[in-house]
Amino acid sequence: MESQYLFCVFLCLFIRFSSVFCVDDRDTDTTVQILLKEFQSLRNRVSVLESFVEKQTEIIQVQNDRIVKLEAIVTRGSFNEDDLEKSTYSLRGIEDGAYQSRDKNTKTKHLALDRQDYPTSFIPRRTPHQQKPRRGVRLATVQPVAFYAYMSSDLHNPGGHHTLIFDVTKTNEGNGYHAHLGVFMVPKSGTYFLSWTMGLWISSYHSTELLVNNQAHGAIYLATSGDERACVTGNLVLNLNERDEVFIRTRDNYNVGKIASDAYSRTSFSGFLIE
Repeated sequence: MESQYLFCVFLCLFIRFSSVFCVDDRDTDTTVQILLKEFQSLRNRVSVLESFVEKQTEIIQVQNDRIVKLEAIVTRGSFNEDDLEKSTYSLRGIEDGAYQSRDKNTKTKHLALDRQDYPTSFIPRRTPHQQKPRRGVRLATVQPVAFYAYMSSDLHNPGGHHTLIFDVTKTNEGNGYHAHLGVFMVPKSGTYFLSWTMGLWISSYHSTELLVNNQAHGAIYLATSGDERACVTGNLVLNLNERDEVFIRTRDNYNVGKIASDAYSRTSFSGFLIE
């Protein structure tokens, strides 16, 4: 509005002074026609700009919404690939629509003004090699969870309901295993693979079980003869919740002799997050 007002004032002053200085009316009419064409060209450009700014505002709003979603993804430490792809396609559609709208509105005929042309499209379209690449979205990195520990020495006649302490920790990604307690405290909900191995000296028999929050989920039994030692392994796949406590203990009976753990066979406990 302000630019239109200033233009009208300028036009009136021009006509006024042209009459005062006795400028030819034909020249005045020609000049006025040129100025009117320039004014129309300016109005067209302002209209294009307003349309383009409106589309850019819509793009910014969609980008803000995606930022909020991505911040939530980073906070949770997980992401939904389908939702992310939908969000990306939605944003690209709006961006393409903005460019198409801008191109459609700016593809008008050039106005011949005096001895030069004034195109209505003044917003340059970048060539493919000039366009800035879209910034990639860094997805939340899933923290790995895995542990492996073993007993540093043999255990003589532990008796029933004795928690095995695997005091040598070799792997503890996610810091879920606590060697001083022999307990794996689940740092993140998900599906886990769990395994434990029990070795026995000669003339021994023992039964051990894996418990989650004091509930048994698996057990193994082994008996050795008087002239050889042996070992046995139990494996489980369980859905665990954050802060669940997983540990190994002897059962209430069938426990006689020595559990072996040395350089030849380790009594161990391990596990990792599948998904």
